[in-house]
Amino acid sequence: SMSVDRLEKYAQADLLKTQAEELLAKNPADWRGLSWRGEIALDEGRLDAAIADLRSAFQTLSNLPANTNEATARLNADEKDRTRGMLFQ
Repeated sequence: SMSVDRLEKYAQADLLKTQAEELLAKNPADWRGLSWRGEIALDEGRLDAAIADLRSAFQTLSNLPANTNEATARLNADEKDRTRGMLFQ
């Protein structure tokens, strides 16, 4: 039987997977979708898929225009750092 924590983690991962698939269906280069899908693949031990998605997300984040507002730029920088961290895990 699954513990409550494990069951909750599974439900959250399932929701995140669905959201990533929806984003990527609309835009295959969506950095959020790629990052989330890469994070799920990493958690599942599918390293090749995780690296491919996380690299794509990182590349997209690196190429975002600099003329975004400050809050968005800060969020993008934080996401870029988080994605880089997963690549080097």
